[in-house]
Amino acid sequence: MNEENKKLLEEVGKRFDAKSEEMKEYFDTSTEEMKRHFDAVLENVKGDFKVFGEGLSDLSKKVDGLTKRVDVIDNKIDILGVKVNNLTDRVDVLTVRVDNLSDKVEILTVRVDVLTERVDVLSEKTDLLIEDMDYVKSTLVDNKEKSGKAGECLESHETRLVKLEKSALANA
Repeated sequence: MNEENKKLLEEVGKRFDAKSEEMKEYFDTSTEEMKRHFDAVLENVKGDFKVFGEGLSDLSKKVDGLTKRVDVIDNKIDILGVKVNNLTDRVDVLTVRVDNLSDKVEILTVRVDVLTERVDVLSEKTDLLIEDMDYVKSTLVDNKEKSGKAGECLESHETRLVKLEKSALANA
């Protein structure tokens, strides 16, 4: 190798060393800047995660509170369901009772109608008996006037007829 090449090689080596040093400084500076930048970004991310964690914690508490309220509402709905079932059963029992009472009222209505007819018949018979007794009385009065002795007997019969008449009216 000749001298010139040696010098050139030395010159290239010096330049290479200078460039290497320059590159090393550049990378060191860039690395430091990147570290600072990533540290700042990391701090921002940590802050964001902290805010996110706090928000998540608050949200979790709210969800837990809502879950408890929903559980209470579910329990109340279950209790109301049982009460509705009980009321339905009671309404069914009352419906049967009302139906039975309706049947009994219908039977009683028929019986009252029958009794009313019987009372009407008895009333008609009583009216006929009264008419018959009035006829007998008038006949007895006529006959009493005709016969003296028979008059005393007629008075006795008349008293009996009055008693029978009162008894018939009382029974009517």
